[in-house]
Amino acid sequence: MTTAALSYREPLGQFLVVVGIDGSGKSTLLRALDIPGTAVASWQDLRSHEAPATLAPESPTEIRNRVPPLARAMFIGGHLVAQYEYLVRPRIEAGINVVLDSYHFKLLAKERLFGVGDESLERLCAELPLPNAVVFVDVDPKTAFERKEGVLSPYEYQGEATLENFVAFQSQLRDLVLSQLDSLAYVVVDGSADSADVLRAVRTEIERRVSPSCHLKGSA
Repeated sequence: MTTAALSYREPLGQFLVVVGIDGSGKSTLLRALDIPGTAVASWQDLRSHEAPATLAPESPTEIRNRVPPLARAMFIGGHLVAQYEYLVRPRIEAGINVVLDSYHFKLLAKERLFGVGDESLERLCAELPLPNAVVFVDVDPKTAFERKEGVLSPYEYQGEATLENFVAFQSQLRDLVLSQLDSLAYVVVDGSADSADVLRAVRTEIERRVSPSCHLKGSA
């Protein structure tokens, strides 16, 4: 798990990512995920970590929208590097498997959709260590909108906060995230099923990939 610009000690644990569009339910199911020898992490965990508070503020969208493109890219990039450096790397080097919520895949896709992504962010994301495997929780955008129950973030749609705009944005987001996974080992889980069934499916996929006998190279 190396890149051209960043290199680390060979990890003993596995690094996995669970990602999906907004309203897919992935964050909720990750909170319920419990697998021995595997830690579950999300960017919010940085708030209770030794990482500088500026890397995980209470209103990241508000800060992103206040700063110019390069500063925005540096803010997002620092946030992503902190996720790996504080939440992932120490654990996998110690032999603990880590499941991270979204990583850079979703943020980078959104920055592209909003047309505000600086080239420096693209370069940084290309240099971040890649996960061993990714689980994509797939949900129809209309179902995701219903699950949001009218509580939308400006970072989840373009234009007015309508069903049509949410569905259009999330449909594009889905395609962009999946396009980033083409060269990785990944699996798609149907997130529209009963929550208990989705949790069971995600757990099964993760357990299969953290098993010592699992060969992670190649497509899932």
